[in-house]
Amino acid sequence: MQEQVLSLEQILLALGLDDTSRHLIEQSAVYPGIRKAHTPKDIYEALRTIGTLTGVADRVEILVEPLEERTNIIAHKLKFIEDEQKPTVACVQDLSAPIGTPHNYLDALIRLAGGMPASEIQPDIMIIISDKPVSAVFAELPALLSSPTWATAPAVINNQIFIIQDPQALRRPGLRVADDAEILAEIISSKYFVFGHEGNAWIRFGLA
Repeated sequence: MQEQVLSLEQILLALGLDDTSRHLIEQSAVYPGIRKAHTPKDIYEALRTIGTLTGVADRVEILVEPLEERTNIIAHKLKFIEDEQKPTVACVQDLSAPIGTPHNYLDALIRLAGGMPASEIQPDIMIIISDKPVSAVFAELPALLSSPTWATAPAVINNQIFIIQDPQALRRPGLRVADDAEILAEIISSKYFVFGHEGNAWIRFGLA
């Protein structure tokens, strides 16, 4: 997976900014903080800071306001659910690895979407985020899930295995933050949310 720093290229393109603006942002004292933004709140603050630095604050608000509204809907819907009631979620990025790699951006979105990042190999929900073709993932998963490492995981026993199909989804913090939050909310908190991403951005994998 790509490095989990804010996708500055994506933001500059959306705002119609050039390399001069990139240089201005990268040379600013606040750039290290911008680069490390990973929660929705941090991302929105970083975007507004970029808007101020480059003189396009109004343009940034047009981008940020609908994203903020979409993620706030998820947060407000789930705010009364206690942590002990939330399922544990592992995002597996390497099918040869026994557990998902720690990832600040994904961990923040899992919490927003009603889950708890898995700290062990017995997650309630497993989400596969692979750069391999989906057909290759389908071919490799049965052996992985029947291995001693995973076979007794609640996610496997209860058929809670999901594959991310969209090659841009859940990769890096940036302007896709609301899409990414909605994808995870549909998977993790399916009784509360249907945003229409199933079948396009993600699918459920079932062991025969």
